[in-house]
This record gives sequence, C-alpha cells and structure tokens, in this order.
Amino acid sequence: MKQIQKCPHCGKDAIFIRELCPNCGHDSHSDDRGEPDYKADERGRLPSYVSLLEETLSVPQQHGRILLGMICALLVLPVAALNVVNVYLLLDPDRTRDILVWRSLLLLVLCLWLVYRVWHGRRWSQPLLTGWAVLSGLLLLAYALQHYAPGASGNPVALLGATVFGLVNLWCAWQLWRSRIIPDFVNRQQRFYQASF
Repeated sequence: MKQIQKCPHCGKDAIFIRELCPNCGHDSHSDDRGEPDYKADERGRLPSYVSLLEETLSVPQQHGRILLGMICALLVLPVAALNVVNVYLLLDPDRTRDILVWRSLLLLVLCLWLVYRVWHGRRWSQPLLTGWAVLSGLLLLAYALQHYAPGASGNPVALLGATVFGLVNLWCAWQLWRSRIIPDFVNRQQRFYQASF
C-alpha cells in the first residue's frame, strides 16, 4: 500500500498513516483514496508531505542547530534541577533552614531568557550565554571543591552533581566560544527572524 495518496475530500496529496487526512482532518478510508499526482498546491509551494524538505539550512547550519540545542539544554538542566530540589525541600515538613526559592527561579528565568535570545539569533546574547556557562561552571566546581576542605561535610549527591554539571557547563562555554558552526546558525536565525517580522 502506498503511503502517499490523494484524499477524496480535499483532493490533496498526503502521507496517510491512519485513516485521517493530515490536510483536512476528515476520515479517509484507503479504498476511497486516489492516486497521487505529486503536484504543488495553488500557491506554488511544495506538497504537504515534503514540507520538511523546504528547510533551507546548510549542513554546517544543521550541525550548529544540533550543537546549540544540546548546549542550551545542558545549560538549563542544572538550573531546572536546582529549582526542583528547592521546591522539594520547601515542601519538606522537617526542614531546618529557610529555602530561598525566588533566587533559583530568578536564575531559571534569566537562563531561559538568554537561551531564547540566542536561539532567535541575537548576536549580543551569545557572549552573555558563554559568560553564564563559564561563571556557573566555575561556581559549581568551587562548590564541589569546598567539600574537600578540612572539617567540611556535605551531601555526596550534591558533590557529584556540582562536579558533573560544573564540567559540563565549562565544556558548553568552550563550545560556544570556539565553534564556527554555531555563529553560522545564529546568523541564519537572525536573518530568518528579521525577514519574518
């Protein structure tokens, strides 16, 4: 059975995975569908089943998108984990000290704002995100190293998390600073969003 067929309701070619037409949403049984003509619609665009091929990214830009997406996720992850832990500690009825959730929420909002700005092609935000990664990586490693001071006792899970996230953040800063494909993708995003708005 061919996956690309013509819908009897809207008359457009579509990839059918189930009994619903992805173009119009009507029920379309496989016996009622016609042969596809592989033609574009009236606006001169490609048919809907090849809309993913309309992507205009070059190979370095695609690699830059993947790398920047991974870096953004890795930079948001420790701040999000800190917020989850703080909310858990805040809900604990046996806590012995005050938990300042507003600071970790402010850090999360700031990090998400920087990631949003970098992703949408703001060149000035890439050095800021690099600085964020360096600063957070060094602070996390300093937090991990203070557990090795004489007489210090700490949570081994916090020590492991600070060490791993600190090294990961420094790696992200290094990639943001030295990568040639990330600025290529950021420049493309800037041109795309300037043309869109």
